[in-house]
Amino acid sequence: MVNVNVWFIPRSRSTVLTKCLSNIPGTKVYHEYFQAALIIEECRAELEAQNLPIDPQCTIDNLMKKFNNDKSKFRLVKETPLGISKEILTELITEDSVNVFLLRDPALVATSWLSKSNKIKYDILADFPNFTLEAFYQRMLEALIYAREKCSKAPLIVTG
Repeated sequence: MVNVNVWFIPRSRSTVLTKCLSNIPGTKVYHEYFQAALIIEECRAELEAQNLPIDPQCTIDNLMKKFNNDKSKFRLVKETPLGISKEILTELITEDSVNVFLLRDPALVATSWLSKSNKIKYDILADFPNFTLEAFYQRMLEALIYAREKCSKAPLIVTG
């Protein structure tokens, strides 16, 4: 089994890469699963107050159990380090994991991030002030340093 973690900055073409890699036979993709569970756990009361449907199985503990029990040939995780807890990050970055870091010039991230078609994303950012570009890059650096120290394989850094 090979664990591949794709760590990304928003607008860094991570979804395209993940979709390409997901076509490898025997690959199970975890596309921002842990981030969704963290948001649900931290905002459960607000979501329930808005009568939004919440899957009771969508908890970090349940997702980690599912992930750890998965026997796929390749397990591909796509997450932003800022969107998950440091505890989950340290569970996903193992000695044998392959870690890919997708970086992009902050000017290119910011200009494509808040287009009119991304109004919903802007509302999320306004509601979660910790999701700043500075915070994204800081957590990405922390994850990269952790991967360099913990993993037997050197992290792959893709810029553009």
